[in-house]
Amino acid sequence: ELIKRAKEHRQIIFATHNANLVVNGDADLVYHLEMTDQKRSTLTPVVLEDPEQRHRIVSLEGGHDAFRKRENKYRKRKFT
Repeated sequence: ELIKRAKEHRQIIFATHNANLVVNGDADLVYHLEMTDQKRSTLTPVVLEDPEQRHRIVSLEGGHDAFRKRENKYRKRKFT
């Protein structure tokens, strides 16, 4: 909740290997950094709602659990 409140007033940038921060913090944009076999870095922009890119976030520590927690949270929330 602290991250979400802070996002209302400023931009927040994290460097992490933990999906819980980006998923449960409702990240607007994630840059997935990966090393290729040729020892080059690739940077791929990913949004949480894109099912074709979700595997990049799920590969982070806690990925599957983070998405399950987020799904349960929004399923229980009442929107009016």
